[in-house]
Amino acid sequence: MHDFNPLLSTLLDKAKESELVPVLSAALKYMRLNPSEFRGIWHPYGFLVTNLLNVDARLNMRLHIWPDQPRLTQVPEWPIHCHDWALQSHILCGTMENEVYLVKVDPHGPKQLYWARSAVSNVSILEATGINVDCERISINKYYAGDTYHLPKNEYHATHVDHDTFAATLVLKTELASGVPYVVGDVHHADAYKYERRIGDEIEF
Repeated sequence: MHDFNPLLSTLLDKAKESELVPVLSAALKYMRLNPSEFRGIWHPYGFLVTNLLNVDARLNMRLHIWPDQPRLTQVPEWPIHCHDWALQSHILCGTMENEVYLVKVDPHGPKQLYWARSAVSNVSILEATGINVDCERISINKYYAGDTYHLPKNEYHATHVDHDTFAATLVLKTELASGVPYVVGDVHHADAYKYERRIGDEIEF
């Protein structure tokens, strides 16, 4: 029996990225012809997301789409957050900005951390932790179609796509863990907020 890891290494060395483009295009065309099988769900940050691949809850690939029409976002809209997994994002079309932040615990800080969790299917809840923080932007980068960027696990960031821009990314999630993702919110707000991740209709998706 062949050892799978060396086979994968050989494949990665020999495969041409350009050869993957027709395959991806064919997959997107299939999704367009079968929208009921790939219905997008509105993410709290105003983009439609559909899962393409799950492997043992350790590897996940999904498609993110920012329509150039009104987007559904959570209220209040607090864009700075972190993930308990690593992220690789390849921009398929459009442009976007990614900001990276340094977040430090500060008892007198002007912000506080909210714990982001899912209560039931398609419902997200933000719960105040009472942990005050100070937040400093340390970098901002703009990405265009064909670019790829990486985010390590637990790095705080915010992604922005202009409302009149249609954009889409192919996202690979790795190093999935059971840690706690956080959102940076304002102090003196409610202890909890609930957001229903509505399924996008066929016009939206």
